This record gives sequence, C-alpha cells and structure tokens, in this order.
Amino acid sequence: MAVLPVWRRRGIGTRLLHTALEEAAAAGISTVALAAQLPVVAFYEKLRFEPYGEIFQEAGLPHRMMRRALGEPTL
Repeated sequence: MAVLPVWRRRGIGTRLLHTALEEAAAAGISTVALAAQLPVVAFYEKLRFEPYGEIFQEAGLPHRMMRRALGEPTL
C-alpha cells in the first residue's frame, strides 16, 4: 500500500487498509500478512498488526513482516 506524500496523515492509509481487511474477511481469509517498511511499523501496530521474523531488505529498504488475525476490530 502506498499513499502519495501530499495525501499522508489524512487517514487515507487507514481507510484503505480497513477496506482491504473487510474484503479479505468477506473472502473467508482468517489471517493477513504484509511487509512493512520499518518507519511505518507503528502505523500497522495501531491497527493490531504484530511484527514477526527478522528485519530484511526489500527494494533497498529495511522491512519487517507483520500479521493480523481477522475478525478483530480494525481500530
């Protein structure tokens, strides 16, 4: 997921992720995972994602895997 810098801090990322989680739950998916850039791990933690595994490089940037069980409130 990416939000252009000019549109950040307006709740757009949260709404996009909330919609994606709803669609995943409706499709019967019970757990979702993503690779988060380290500077935004806290953003995903606020939405109840939990980090796991080691930090790794992707596209030259440090990332951390995160996962969340569905069926929980998003906020």
